[in-house]
Amino acid sequence: MTGAASKAALAGLNPILKNIGPLENGKVFAPLLHYAQSTDRLDEIILEMAAIMHPELFPGYKKKFFMELPDKG
Repeated sequence: MTGAASKAALAGLNPILKNIGPLENGKVFAPLLHYAQSTDRLDEIILEMAAIMHPELFPGYKKKFFMELPDKG
């Protein structure tokens, strides 16, 4: 993974970010390394984004392109 590996690290990159809701008490997702090489799988990426935003509609969905950032890392 490149970039921030946790919500705390992401907030440390830019002080403006630390006060937004998802960093304070929500979920933040980051693309996995192979995401950039998956442009031919756009339908699957959009499906995964829908599953992230509406998990109640996609019970048991296993993420392949994004990971949830931990609070600290």
